Amino acid sequence: MSDNRDEITTETITASSYIVTLLQRLVSEHLLIDVSIPDSDQAPFTSTVLQVSPGGDAYVLLDDLFPQPPADQLSEKSKIRIDARFDGATLHFTTEIESVRDEEGLRLWSIAFPESIEYWQARTEHRVDVSALEIPVRIFVGEGVVLKGELQNISAQGIQLCLAKATGLKRGTGYRCSIDYSENDSVEIEIEPNRADKREGLLPVQLGAHLHNMSRQDLAQWQRFVAELERRKVRIQ
Repeated sequence: MSDNRDEITTETITASSYIVTLLQRLVSEHLLIDVSIPDSDQAPFTSTVLQVSPGGDAYVLLDDLFPQPPADQLSEKSKIRIDARFDGATLHFTTEIESVRDEEGLRLWSIAFPESIEYWQARTEHRVDVSALEIPVRIFVGEGVVLKGELQNISAQGIQLCLAKATGLKRGTGYRCSIDYSENDSVEIEIEPNRADKREGLLPVQLGAHLHNMSRQDLAQWQRFVAELERRKVRIQ
């Protein structure tokens, strides 16, 4: 039995709404970022993301009272790399400076909205990879719409599955989900999607979801179900 506690997972984020959310977190938490010039030997300088506009620009702020090389080398069309660190996660992306201006004694760089962000997160909960069990999953979206897929991994707090499509699913909304773990048995839960990524294959949508609106008794039963799936996985190895 393998324990995935503190496992580092890597994602390439391409959904603009998710990118906006990550960049806005840099703003709201006043996090410092490292700005560097790709393929340069010079050390990065410290800055902050000042403002984010969905689908538009992110403004990078550097206080000129503390000049830091290589900031004086940056100009319009310069390529830059931005690295940031959250609690338990890091991200980086590359982009291009669209304009440079001074405002009230501060230098501002307007940068192009990134097409993707590389995101690493350390998971703090035990996850069980059950992809080898090929467990069918159905999500009931409403009005007769049922999305079918396969369970990929499972934890005490949520699931990850792969779908052919994610039509109608919305982040922050709860959906009834049926997991058919044998020919005659299934378990039903309510899930709230929180992430969707693309991958290769017949089921190209990888969906992450938290458990939603579960009572204490439901959660206890779910934890026993997670343990049973882990035992089943061990038996087939």
